[in-house]
Amino acid sequence: MLLIVASAAAAVVGGTVTPGGVSTLWTVFITGITTGGLSCMAVQGGLLAGCLKPAESGGSSLGPKSTISSFLVAKIAAYTALGLLLGLFGSVVQLSVTTRGAMQLAIGVFMLLTGWNMVRPHPWLRFVALEPPPAVRRLIRRVSKSHENAATPLFLGALTVLIPCGITQAMMALAITTGNPLAGAAVMLVFTLATSPMFFTLSYAATSIGRFAEQQFNKVVGILILILGYVAIQTGAILIGHPLPVRPLFTNLTPATAVAKGVTGTDGVQRSSITVRVDGYSPNRVSFRAGEPARLVMGTKSITGCTRALNIPKLNIQKSLKVTGLTTVAIPPQKAGTTLEWVCGMGMFTGTMSFK
Repeated sequence: MLLIVASAAAAVVGGTVTPGGVSTLWTVFITGITTGGLSCMAVQGGLLAGCLKPAESGGSSLGPKSTISSFLVAKIAAYTALGLLLGLFGSVVQLSVTTRGAMQLAIGVFMLLTGWNMVRPHPWLRFVALEPPPAVRRLIRRVSKSHENAATPLFLGALTVLIPCGITQAMMALAITTGNPLAGAAVMLVFTLATSPMFFTLSYAATSIGRFAEQQFNKVVGILILILGYVAIQTGAILIGHPLPVRPLFTNLTPATAVAKGVTGTDGVQRSSITVRVDGYSPNRVSFRAGEPARLVMGTKSITGCTRALNIPKLNIQKSLKVTGLTTVAIPPQKAGTTLEWVCGMGMFTGTMSFK
């Protein structure tokens, strides 16, 4: 069912997401269904726990399954509405690649602190556990006391927008970069739908596992969040033009190609033709002569994914490539020994230019 909904959402907004489209929404879906559920459960599970206790003891009109389902339905609706607003915001304020990279770095640091606090709790790290404002917390306590109120899990599920996990924050940043309200809503809808199966399974399992097992589970989740935090920092570093020495596999899913040499045309300008695919660029290593102007000729065919959003951070170049056709990117003369990197809109797929 989730696959059908994700496909439908992708089909509706595939032509409007920038960067995005069908392939980006599938990337969002895979992120949500694998690790997003873990991260969301770790950060937002506390809100659900309050209304699960009366459901377990029979003090509520809803059982555990219905309570969790109501919570998730409200969460999906709230985040879809938030995505709509974020996409609208992005249509007014266009974020630079440096700003997106800085946001990714901040998200990555937050995830590292969250993961470490789950593995080895420390009083100094209590601030990484996001909580709603005091007034909202008081309202939550009052509503939670109404065990017979079936609206309680709906209310608490909607409040999860106030405590997004690190991965959710990354999706929120992506919703902004779409620059389109419907596309932003689709990103958040697909992501929260994808996180729901794992969130439901873990929440229901938590009603029967012991305290010791819960602590061990939290440590495992913490380790996964540490890994994801490093990935977020790496993609942010790539977007601002300063990649870390050690790259996770996820930040460049295509193998390095043989170095392609630029060809000088009759106008004296070097050119290199690059095929843009949904899973990277080919070739992804290019060599130009130093001190002469160069051009990257990016060829696309029905591409609506993140590879269509081309960035060269060190030159402050941002280019939205054609869905189908050739897009020429001008590179000014560079000094010998210079290496420039281009990167997709999500910091996952890269290529390099060397000048000799």
